[in-house]
Amino acid sequence: MNKYDDHCFNTIGVELFTKEITIGRHTYTLQIWDTAGQERFKSLRTAFYRGCDICLLAYSVDDRSSFLNLASWKREFLQYAEISPDSVFSFVIIGTKIDVDGKNREVSEAEAIEWCQNQDTMPYVETSAKRAINVTAAFETAVDLWAQHEEALDNHQREFDNPTTAIHLTDDREDRDQNSFCCSAGIV
Repeated sequence: MNKYDDHCFNTIGVELFTKEITIGRHTYTLQIWDTAGQERFKSLRTAFYRGCDICLLAYSVDDRSSFLNLASWKREFLQYAEISPDSVFSFVIIGTKIDVDGKNREVSEAEAIEWCQNQDTMPYVETSAKRAINVTAAFETAVDLWAQHEEALDNHQREFDNPTTAIHLTDDREDRDQNSFCCSAGIV
């Protein structure tokens, strides 16, 4: 997986890889599900979305149609992973094949960055597997973003487990007639 192969073909269906990444003092083992983006493989790839912690959406900088598909791939992922579009989830956008000749490039870096900023400021990384440019950085960016989200969720859970406010219910029946009942709440 850490070596470019000129004879490698496009993904057919789904391919699985594992990769270990060390960030700081922590080592993460990633299970990478490379799902084919072509429409004919849609039924195969959707089963692999559930339970994912990170989603890297990749397009080729020399193929505008792949860039234009990012929004629909994101919607598809959220739908089949059963993630609310409003919830916080770790997405990273990857522009691949930056080694192509400039005249063959169809999507500029500026255009991709602008798209990411309009999509809840998703991180953007440009890569070249052929020249080994930013491939590891793309995975590190994804893991770092996921770790930040997990820490925020942990902090939120700690606040929930140790609330600084309490709600006390009191019985107001004595002040009312015998046939009605009401509770009042006060935040302390």
